[in-house]
Parts: sequence; C-alpha cells; structure tokens
Amino acid sequence: MVHGWEYGDERIEYNLVNWGAKDLVKNFLAKIDVGVFPTKGEGWGMPPMETAATGAPIIVTDWSGPSEYAGNHRDKFLLLDATTEPVFDFPFEWGYLGDWAKVDIRQLRKQMRWAYENRIEAHAMGKKASDYLHAEYTWQKSAQKLVDRLDQLAEKAHG
Repeated sequence: MVHGWEYGDERIEYNLVNWGAKDLVKNFLAKIDVGVFPTKGEGWGMPPMETAATGAPIIVTDWSGPSEYAGNHRDKFLLLDATTEPVFDFPFEWGYLGDWAKVDIRQLRKQMRWAYENRIEAHAMGKKASDYLHAEYTWQKSAQKLVDRLDQLAEKAHG
C-alpha cells in the first residue's frame, strides 16, 4: 500500500500493457545490424539502451542521457562526439532553452561505414555493451543509486 492506495482499489484505473508487444520489440531489435541514434539530446536514451541490451551494436551521440551509460566506454559503443549549439524558441517562443548536441555528419557516416564493413567487430562490441548493461543497470543497482542519492540529499539538508 502506498499513500492509502493499493492494488484492486476501485478508485484506480489500471491500464495493462500488452506484454506480447515487448517480445515483438525485442525480436525486432535483435534483427538489426546496428542502431543509429545521432540525437540532439535525450532525457535518458532508452531506445539506444534497449537496442544495445539486445546485443546489437549502437552508434549514439555522447551527450545527455546516453553519456551516462555509454560515455567512457568506446570499447562497447560507437560514440559520436558532439559540439553544442544553443536552442532558442523551440517549439515555442520561450527564449533560450539550453544547448543541443550538434553531431558531425562526417563522423556519423564514418561510424556507419565502419559498422557495415566490420560487422564481426561491431557485433562483438554490441555483445560487450549488452553484457555491461545487463550487469550494471539492474533494478537492484538502480534502486541502490537512488537510495544513496536520497541519503546524500538528506545529509546535506540536515547535516
């Protein structure tokens, strides 16, 4: 029970996910040669992470969310270096919104060509990335990171 609510409570509407769709996505991702994600910015970057977790190699911008799990792991991920550019008024007239990554298209093309011409090595990288993600990004480890961070914040507030 959380805050007076529990499973089966008539006040809560549950929308159950069709779990069969997860297998469809997993099977689709497992069939691709390489995942290509030249993003300008991601909150966390679940699609690249999910793709890498299947063992497929990925090309991803080393910026924002993906830099948390892929950055500093060039032996496991094909990383795109990025400069930044300011973002203004997108999609509304709000002024300066922060910075987006700007990917070098030549580097992206080079990474894609390398993955195409070196499929065995690229898939070996994908396997290493998958093993790494399955070992380091478990529910238990993620929960522990959250608890540790909450402890740090509580110590700072009450310290």
